Amino acid sequence: MSEIEEIDNLINDAVANDNANEKAIIEVSQDKMTATISFSRPGDGGEYLTIEQIQAMISAEGIVSGIDNELLEMLALPTKTYDFAIEFAHGKEPIESKDAYIEYTYDPKSEVHVPQANEDGSVDLFNLNLIQNVKKDEVLAVLHPMEEGENGEDIFGNIVTVQPGKPTLLSCGKGAYITEDGSQVISEMDGQLIYDNGKITVQNIFEVKGDVDASTGNITFLGSVNIQGSVKSGFKVIADGNIEVGGVIEAAEIEAGGDVIVTGGVQGNKAGSIKAKGNVISKFFENSKVVAEGDVVADAIMHSDVKCSGMVKAEGKKGLIVGGVIDAYKGIRAKTIGSHMATATELNVGISIEIGEKYKEFGEALQNKKKDLLQAEQIINILANKRRELGGLPRDKEDMLLKALKTREYLLSVIPSLESKISELRDLIDHINRYSIEATDTIFTGVKVNIANEKKIISEELTHARLTKKDGEIKVDIL
Repeated sequence: MSEIEEIDNLINDAVANDNANEKAIIEVSQDKMTATISFSRPGDGGEYLTIEQIQAMISAEGIVSGIDNELLEMLALPTKTYDFAIEFAHGKEPIESKDAYIEYTYDPKSEVHVPQANEDGSVDLFNLNLIQNVKKDEVLAVLHPMEEGENGEDIFGNIVTVQPGKPTLLSCGKGAYITEDGSQVISEMDGQLIYDNGKITVQNIFEVKGDVDASTGNITFLGSVNIQGSVKSGFKVIADGNIEVGGVIEAAEIEAGGDVIVTGGVQGNKAGSIKAKGNVISKFFENSKVVAEGDVVADAIMHSDVKCSGMVKAEGKKGLIVGGVIDAYKGIRAKTIGSHMATATELNVGISIEIGEKYKEFGEALQNKKKDLLQAEQIINILANKRRELGGLPRDKEDMLLKALKTREYLLSVIPSLESKISELRDLIDHINRYSIEATDTIFTGVKVNIANEKKIISEELTHARLTKKDGEIKVDIL
């Protein structure tokens, strides 16, 4: 008897006495990856399906892969669950390939330049996240290579093929480079991250075509900033490099790690400020606050507070310094200083910003410590007299006296140290005699002058004058 005839006989035996014997139904999933079998309980005197009969039915369906034979052995027992579909075959699921993809450190699709709502419902027009700043050697993108999948097999033994993964490559432009293994894009410099059709570039100069206003928001950049327009009131521009402004700076906050160059001028309205680690150069300063570690140069400086570790130069057609306070460590040069109306103008030379601040700090500290010492001595005198009169003091007053004695001891050790530091700074200031104040035209009356801690109020107009400190006093020479 052939194998096919054997299977036919087993199936015929299984369906014989259909009403009495146990029956089984096999169902295959639509994707041909699973098959289930369910049994109907035999009638009285009916026979149970044997394992051979069950296997024959499965073979007749053409199911050859992923069969759980141990389960079938159990299903051939009378203790099985009836009228319930049980999965007995499961094909090998394919593992899909994964395409290569690029993981960006900064989302190239992120929404920038979009005003955000404040808690009170108003719109924040100052912080628009216009620039994506990156640092040198920062990882900007990572390439995840494709992963090949694995073919599967359905329960009929057919191969289920998977599509191969798609490769991709990193791409970058100026200011960035791809590592030798092709897996990362690295920034070559501090600057602005730019995505251009999938290409990553880094620029160390950020350009604003118009004004810095509600259309741009505040600007914070790790490189230099070039603004073709103006900086409007209330906005901030902070850059690690230079800041160049083609228009004017209004009551804005400017902070540069290099120079600040303003073509139009600065109208601070007593609210704006400019800080630079380099020079600050502008057509004019009016009602402005400027702090620079280099020079400050303008055609006119009017009613402004200027501090610099270099020189202040009012050069140009006007060459004017009038009103405000000018602190310039290395000297001041102008055409005209003050005005015929005796506008309050104060010039300080030979005291650097750092030395001046320390001198002021130590002076205030010394004054406070002496005040505390006087107060401690008054408490000690009062309580000591009371103890002599009464022959003793209550516990709380004894504690107060002890505390005052310790305070006096501490202050007596600190005050000489502060006096010494102040003396050292004063000596340093006194030795700076080479710096001067020069006016190629006029210094008007009422101008207050301080050169290396020597002070003078100009009582009569000076023309073509140079002011220096010699032999402990301010001397006037003709240019």
